[in-house]
Amino acid sequence: MKQGKVVVASAAFVGLALTKMLFPDFGEGVRTRLHAALERDPDYVAAFRDLGRRLSLQKDGTDGQKAATVSAAPARFISYYVEEATVRGDQEGEEPAEVAAFLERQAAYADLALPENVDYSYEALPFSFAAPVAGRQSSGFGYRLHPILDTVRFHYGTDVAAGAGETIGAFADGTVCFSGYDESFGWHIKIDHGGGWVSHYCHCSALLVKEGDAVSIGEAVARVGATGLATGPHLHFELTHSGVYVNPEYYINV
Repeated sequence: MKQGKVVVASAAFVGLALTKMLFPDFGEGVRTRLHAALERDPDYVAAFRDLGRRLSLQKDGTDGQKAATVSAAPARFISYYVEEATVRGDQEGEEPAEVAAFLERQAAYADLALPENVDYSYEALPFSFAAPVAGRQSSGFGYRLHPILDTVRFHYGTDVAAGAGETIGAFADGTVCFSGYDESFGWHIKIDHGGGWVSHYCHCSALLVKEGDAVSIGEAVARVGATGLATGPHLHFELTHSGVYVNPEYYINV
């Protein structure tokens, strides 16, 4: 990333924060116009995300690992200004409201057996993470009526509708363990986050990383597309733990 863009992003970041505090109504209009201009350049998006990451993440003084605790104010600020993707980490014992809401929705399919490689339970993640792309959830995890095959099938990820070409960021720090194409997922990549956790990004229009690359949370790794078996531009996002599919909405919809 060019140093000049880092400086511009830093200045914009501080300026927007001050404007929002001093002139809330005026700041909204400025934010909207500036955000629309900057988000066209992936370097600026990456710079903003890196700033948010540096402000939000704290260091654990005992072993130097990133702590799960997130500063609430910077996290909200990043959520507001950087593609609505809040860098966050789970607190042990906290179960998000999405868990109960999801189980209630799936009650309609109670007569269908749960696939053996699926777990509906919630587990706190041992690392900090962020939503990979801003957008509207168009199809959720679990049983659903397939939009193309018109039959009830299990959906192993969640779909986020977004504009073609929009930046997809890494869910968390990790190493790219797959990068390629197939007829179903189209262009897709997988990132290994350690401890058996792997995230999967599908139907991309372009891949920005290759197998073996080390990536950081929020780093641009792909572009939204409609390759493979897709009805329109969106990100199909999956999360597995030791090969078992878990509901990514527990982590990206809060």
